[in-house]
Amino acid sequence: MRKRDSAERFRPSRRRSISSSGEAGISGRAPLPILLLAAIGALLLGWVVVRVSAANALIESRPAAAPVGATGQAEAQLELARAELQLAGTPSEETVRSAHEAFRRLPLSDVPLLIGVRRAMDAGEDDKADRLLAMAARRNPRSRYTLLLELDQHVRRGRTAEAAETIAVLTRFFPEVGDFLVGELGRMAGDPASRGAVRKVMETDPRIRTSVLEQLAREGADPDLILALAGPQGRQAARSETPRWQRLMLDRMVERGRVDEALRVWTSLVGVDPAARAAGIYDAEFRALPGPPPFNWDLELGSDGFAERDGSGGLHVQYYGRGNAVLASQLLTLAPGTYEVGFDVEGEADGEHGQLAWTVTCHPGGGRLVAVPITGVDFASRRLSGSFTVPASGCLGQWLRLVGTAAEFPEDQQVTVTGLRIAGAETR
Repeated sequence: MRKRDSAERFRPSRRRSISSSGEAGISGRAPLPILLLAAIGALLLGWVVVRVSAANALIESRPAAAPVGATGQAEAQLELARAELQLAGTPSEETVRSAHEAFRRLPLSDVPLLIGVRRAMDAGEDDKADRLLAMAARRNPRSRYTLLLELDQHVRRGRTAEAAETIAVLTRFFPEVGDFLVGELGRMAGDPASRGAVRKVMETDPRIRTSVLEQLAREGADPDLILALAGPQGRQAARSETPRWQRLMLDRMVERGRVDEALRVWTSLVGVDPAARAAGIYDAEFRALPGPPPFNWDLELGSDGFAERDGSGGLHVQYYGRGNAVLASQLLTLAPGTYEVGFDVEGEADGEHGQLAWTVTCHPGGGRLVAVPITGVDFASRRLSGSFTVPASGCLGQWLRLVGTAAEFPEDQQVTVTGLRIAGAETR
């Protein structure tokens, strides 16, 4: 006798409404499976209806095959009941009767138990729901819908540690539902009552940990929350590599104009003195000092050109002149005042067949403060510079960028930049 788990056909999409409803708290949220019902059952229901119709036709046309057909019909009826349970939350009385009739032929099915769980939960009979859930889990421990009901029940009853552990099991068994479950963990992390349980799960599963941190960063969650969940590992990683969640977190903060706060978080991650970092260019000698962008160098390697450290304190740049490009960038936090940006450059760049230039622009707003074009460079080293003024308002940060501007008849521009400095910078 074959036993099919229709939940294996489940392909849910992420529901953003879950993460946005965190203010309801752990005990007051809507039942979790109901939020997924359409995604769980739509395709499955059509498939099961076809199976039921086929089984009925077989019994009518081939009475001799009735015992086998009846078993198949019972199986299909249970599948239909499961589908309606997942699609509608609470099945109809007709479906319940059909499931119980089919249960006589397939007594090991977990579907009647799941129906009982759903009804007990709707009636507020939590102890009964727990008992039935335990029985259903013993019959089919890898049932996705059983695990979802279990998660819902844990959340309803405020069992945050158990809820987080169930999410971890679901993620391991069914990677394709990871986005939704990661969203649930992110929502739970926002509740101080469940934050410890979420962090415990994250510590035991690096994939979940990374995914939750990335989601929270994308959504612009409180940086202190993200750092608390990341733990000491987050700061250690910032000194050797750049996890994606750090870039996302810092970029979102900068996009929202929270430049000073983003710098505070950045210096905390990297272990750099904030006053020293705010004084001017970070890693002006291109020594590959630790720390992620935007307050460290972001160097481009693309189809329009590239910039890379040369290993001797300089920046080697090759620009093809075919398309506009930002080859290097760093966000500064200069105090209002007048400054001069200067650098030494050697190589080959006439500036007529595609032009390179160092620019400083305000953030937010993008107003350009200065552009120092790299032109007339013919192998011999040259010192180029330009002055600019940071206004007293509307310029929280300043983007220092090496940009390439395309030409109609492009030619390669190749230079090495050394001695990059901003003179007259004041600490904020």
